[in-house]
Amino acid sequence: MVGALALTFCLATSNVCAQKDYDCPTCNGGDTFTLDIFNFLGHNPTIVEDESEKPPGPKEARAEWENATGAEREDEGFVHGEFLASIEDAERADVILDVGSDYGSSHIEGAIPLYWDQLLDEENNPKSAAEMAEIFGNAGISPDDSVVVYGDCAPCDGISVAPFVFWALRYVGHDDVKVLDGGLNGWKDAGRATERKANQRPAVTYTPRARLGLLADYDGVASGERQLVDARTLQEFAADKISGAVHIDIDEVQTDGQVRSSEDLADVFSGLDEDEPVVVYSNAGARGAMVWYALRLMGYDSAIYTWNDWEANQPPVRVVLKEVRAEPNPSGPGPVKIYATFEVVPDEGDAATELFGAESVAEDESTSGDAVVEDADDETVQGDGGSNETEESIVNGTEIEEMISEAASMEEPTVKTMGCVACFDPMILYASGSSPSEIVGGVKLGSISGTSTAPITAAGALIQDQDGEVMAEVELASTMSDEYTGTWDATGAPDGVYIVTLAAAAGGKTFYFEDVLTIEIDSTAPVQETATNAVTTGIRKLGSY
Repeated sequence: MVGALALTFCLATSNVCAQKDYDCPTCNGGDTFTLDIFNFLGHNPTIVEDESEKPPGPKEARAEWENATGAEREDEGFVHGEFLASIEDAERADVILDVGSDYGSSHIEGAIPLYWDQLLDEENNPKSAAEMAEIFGNAGISPDDSVVVYGDCAPCDGISVAPFVFWALRYVGHDDVKVLDGGLNGWKDAGRATERKANQRPAVTYTPRARLGLLADYDGVASGERQLVDARTLQEFAADKISGAVHIDIDEVQTDGQVRSSEDLADVFSGLDEDEPVVVYSNAGARGAMVWYALRLMGYDSAIYTWNDWEANQPPVRVVLKEVRAEPNPSGPGPVKIYATFEVVPDEGDAATELFGAESVAEDESTSGDAVVEDADDETVQGDGGSNETEESIVNGTEIEEMISEAASMEEPTVKTMGCVACFDPMILYASGSSPSEIVGGVKLGSISGTSTAPITAAGALIQDQDGEVMAEVELASTMSDEYTGTWDATGAPDGVYIVTLAAAAGGKTFYFEDVLTIEIDSTAPVQETATNAVTTGIRKLGSY
């Protein structure tokens, strides 16, 4: 029987997986849960004076600017307008750096490529200062070069990733670096030349002078002493967040490739204390860097952090399936509601070695069990009370890597049957509570308060016939309780018995519940009125950047 479901969350989580040059760590199966991304001092870099040393506050700096004369776009009230590059700045720069996904199609004449996700490690977190400095050096950038950065990430909803590379250059100690205002489109609109010819510079040695204050660590974030800004999608923020964080969407700080005016940004940041440090986080840092960049322009003392590191430092959890049912069942051809109740509980096992947890339970309509976890040696570890009778691994590490590498792109979570990697198209899953038709009284926000365990961030159901053919992939959306529900439109389904497999994601892992429910379709059964899921077009997908 074709079995388990996989919720694949490509991070920063960063690229077009189908293009080898833009291959992302997660698409190579790099999802592990033993992160230690802040051990950056092993390379013993020369440390610059920490940028967190208190300069004049934003209010004082803007007051000084108001007394100055003459201002172009890059100086229009920004405290650090020198970080914003005009077309003329780019023409004078030693290096124009294209960090987007479309360099091969068209780029600024003379620009060299450096795709942004090369700066991420296997866990889709920023690499160490030494590793990033080596990458910049291999691209031909020296510490004394003036650099202008631009570029968008097409598979990341087309967001600008230039601020992330700007942050990375600042982090390794680079001084003369700017982000091109308006990006490639602004360059073209100004009538400047583009080309398709690839450019390169001879490699140089880049010695980092790490500005450690630009990257926050877990202890600092967990202390509760810093203002926190969540720059992920609103759905991700609603599903789970770091306690105390406020949400600022990237569209609030930029429009049409340009950072918004200082007046607009002042309004956006009005809820923040200008005299206290701010930490901005997103999954891998790209979205967070956009908000961080706007904060730096306005003079805020700010740093970047990643949700990936936060999740890696949380106590391990596992998901238990408490109840699953279908209504009506048996059913005539037509809509069938699927209901599932999950519980997230502490995992007392060694979660550091877990790639995916797979829980198999009997076909009883109300049941629970313990997870079957595949360890690093591809052996099945059976939890107490589990029901995997064969004790065979549901999927091995190679299959996981192949499944992840075939994902359409890193920002689109997918559901696949683990035993049949290519037998059906990926299904997009949305954050819990994001389907309007399934909400009772509003989006479920209770999980973002002071809960002791991680919430379920996504859930889905796979329906197969007796031969293992996939009939449907159904999003399960959260209600205001612990129940998740979705609708299978079985209008065209032949009479017969169909098997349901569930998946739920929590704590950075995905748990599978194989063959936990059967649904009988009988054309002689009376048809009952059941509302189908509303079309989810327009709902933002879970991001990983």
